[in-house]
Amino acid sequence: MPEELYDYCGHAIKIVLIEDDEGEWTAAYSIDGDTTHEMRTKPKKSRGLMLAEARTAAQRHADALKR
Repeated sequence: MPEELYDYCGHAIKIVLIEDDEGEWTAAYSIDGDTTHEMRTKPKKSRGLMLAEARTAAQRHADALKR
């Protein structure tokens, strides 16, 4: 399973990408090593599209933690 780790506004974000048997991608992310959040969107045909969607969701979640 490919992983992406990066820092966003002081938060450590980890995204795990999962390819199913049909070649479609899903993802899950965690922020600061806390709870894993599964993406509940429709699987994507492209790893890149799923990664972009997961990054957006994780960053929005991290932004909400600041409030």
